[in-house]
Amino acid sequence: MPLTVSTLSCYGKMMAMIPRPLIVIFVSLCLTAAVAQAPPATKSFSDPVHKISFNYPEDFTLMKPGEHPDLEPLDSIFGTPDEKFVAEVQMPEDAYPGTNFKAATLTVTVETKTPPVPCLDWARVHDELTGRDARVDAIPFRRVEDGSGAAGTQYSDITYYGYANQTCYGIRLRLVTGGLGNIEDIKAVDYAAVMTRLGSILASVKLRQNASRAPSARH
Repeated sequence: MPLTVSTLSCYGKMMAMIPRPLIVIFVSLCLTAAVAQAPPATKSFSDPVHKISFNYPEDFTLMKPGEHPDLEPLDSIFGTPDEKFVAEVQMPEDAYPGTNFKAATLTVTVETKTPPVPCLDWARVHDELTGRDARVDAIPFRRVEDGSGAAGTQYSDITYYGYANQTCYGIRLRLVTGGLGNIEDIKAVDYAAVMTRLGSILASVKLRQNASRAPSARH
């Protein structure tokens, strides 16, 4: 029903008939619901050189080129001499206490010498992984799932390969776990929940000629 002057007057009379303690409880519940539904605070990353931008949760850590050069080779997606590290966001280490969670990251690298078709087929040609079609910022990408493990550590990856701005992009969502889960009261982390959180960053990616996003709201 539209909130006209008459309806507001009616609501006012009704509220006057309700005991004050109940009104306080009602208002408190409404405020709690509003806070619960409020979107999480985010920060923005933008790289005008490689024409990519995205938003990420405020409690995640952003790593940019040159900040940790010793770690950048470990973040390689293409494994070529022409690959360039763009950015990585890391989930807090204590995001899932009591589980086998070790780390979760979203990594972006680019390969500037690879043309469109080899870019989309990268995983099939180099790793014999076919994947399936996907889109990032409405641009065709290839989505490939893979996993590996060594010395009690498991890696679960979802990597997206796509071509735009005369550049081959690699965007990898990675979950790192330790052990096999359910050992010594340590539960296996919820894989879907972790990937959903990383996926929310992927959903904000923009790949336009002047990639940029409006500053995120602060709460």
